[in-house]
Amino acid sequence: MNWVGAHQGSFDPAFEAVMNSVDIGEMSKPFQSSFGWHILEVLDRRNEDISDDVRKNRAYSIIFNRKFEQELQRTLIELRSESYVDIKLNT
Repeated sequence: MNWVGAHQGSFDPAFEAVMNSVDIGEMSKPFQSSFGWHILEVLDRRNEDISDDVRKNRAYSIIFNRKFEQELQRTLIELRSESYVDIKLNT
């Protein structure tokens, strides 16, 4: 895993508990979450930037991606409706 945003409640409770208890540079003992077994190594910790600019950029990205996906689906439906496929079977 790369850097993860460890917001309270964003992980399985067992995973989050171990993630928050392991010291930097240490490796956890094997533990089980609802997703299976894990061994976690914490290489470093950093504070997440949650300034207004970062939140605005995240919101913009989410809205942009949603609109892009909607437009893509609309275009695909339009292209399919304008397409003609003739299947001829040699019998």
